[in-house]
Formats: sequence, structure tokens, C-alpha cells
Amino acid sequence: MRQGTVSAKGRLVMVPIPEGIADVEVLTAVRSFLAGHAGVPHCAAVVTWDEDGSLVARDIEPDPGVESTDSTRHALRAALGALLAELFGTKVHASWRNPGQGDTATPVDGLSTSFLREVHDFVTPTTSFVALLTDWVDPGAIVRALRHISGMRVIYGGVPCPWAADPA
Repeated sequence: MRQGTVSAKGRLVMVPIPEGIADVEVLTAVRSFLAGHAGVPHCAAVVTWDEDGSLVARDIEPDPGVESTDSTRHALRAALGALLAELFGTKVHASWRNPGQGDTATPVDGLSTSFLREVHDFVTPTTSFVALLTDWVDPGAIVRALRHISGMRVIYGGVPCPWAADPA
């Protein structure tokens, strides 16, 4: 992955879940944030590490039931899986993919060095986290949604959004 800056309209947000904090508390806050931004295309997953070092990503939102016709949701899910695979250099087993379906090529050509450093400093192979891929949103809104949970860190970076009709 080439490190640098990205001219983007999208945002990748990572929220490491500190040890001792209940996943449900974090997921409730993230779902509340998403409900307040219902018109913004997004994909959110809780991500854990498998025994073999791969990632397991589970969509945190209910399936809308019309997956085959929702091309934006499909593109967001594919992009999130590819970003996670590239960021951590491992396979991603995602709840939205069929068994045996592999990771696709990453949709980015660079992420900022500071974003990469922070992700690798705070998301270790024992850390569960929430990953959110969305159109450009105010990261302050995400921070405010999680501020009542002590010890929370929100890591975010710009990414291109190939799912948009007119990507930057």
C-alpha cells in the first residue's frame, strides 16, 4: 500500500474496543450514530480476530432483505473487506460474503501515514473493534456519540468512495 494522502469523499473509521468495555455498549452508541445519519451510505461491522490470525467481520446492521438490488451496500461491504485485509495483511471472513469468497483488490491507492500508525498502535491482534466505512461525515459526530464511554478512541482517515455515483 502506498502511504500518503487521499483525495476522497469517504471515511474509514476504526473504534478499538478497550478491554473491560462491553461490546454491546459500543455497538449501541455506534448504532445510535448510524440512525442519526440514515441517509448517508455506510457499512459498519464489529471485527474480531480468529485463532488463525485472520479477521472476522460481522455486519452490525440488520440485512435490508434486498441485497441483490442494493449495489451501494454491496460495494461498501466489498470495499470494507478489502480495506481491512490490506490494513492488517490478513484474510477477512465477513458475514456478508459467501464461504470461499475471497478479498478483492483494495479500492484505495493510499492512506495517510498518521492514520496507519494510529491503527497499528491501537488495534492489535487481540483487540476487537468497530469498522465503519461511510461517505464523508464529521468525525466529531462519531466522537460525541461515543464520549460517554470512558477510554474510547476514534481513528479515522479519508478514503476514495467508489460506491458513490460521482466519486472524488
